[in-house]
Amino acid sequence: MEILQTDTAINQGNSGGPMFNMRGEAIGIVSHILSSTGGFEGVGFVVTSNLARRVLLDDPSPWSGLDGVLIEGPMARALNLPQQAGILVENVAAGSPASAIGLQAGNLKAQIGSQTFNLGGDVILAINGVIIGTPQFSQRIDEKNRSLTGDDQFVLRVLREGNVIELRRLVSVLGMERKGPK
Repeated sequence: MEILQTDTAINQGNSGGPMFNMRGEAIGIVSHILSSTGGFEGVGFVVTSNLARRVLLDDPSPWSGLDGVLIEGPMARALNLPQQAGILVENVAAGSPASAIGLQAGNLKAQIGSQTFNLGGDVILAINGVIIGTPQFSQRIDEKNRSLTGDDQFVLRVLREGNVIELRRLVSVLGMERKGPK
């Protein structure tokens, strides 16, 4: 992940806006701020324009319909994950690939520190055999997903109600086939 750290004032709601250099050139897209007060003071993070171009324009990923958050460390232990990290499924869009494979979102709002989570749904532990939280897991998942064809199985290992289960569907059923020569 290519990100820039900045001490430029970033307010809640600025995510998605451009960051400019002194010559007026867009160098990135505002991602988020870490602030103890919720105000503009703190440390801001910006996704570089090069990464944004690659992800959004040059080689976009298929839409999954999943909103999730990476949980690790004390939060993973508190949720009794059988490994160091997982992706907490917070929302699943109707008619999406995430819905078609059977992912279940949480429906219990909980505030932990300053963050609000939807608990009670699935926690993704592995995607196509790549364990969440292992070194470079995001890049490895992306590489595996890009090599899938319509006849391949897309496999998720999830923690659901204290049990580890597998969800499987053909890539073609999920509508996740790659278009074009990539």
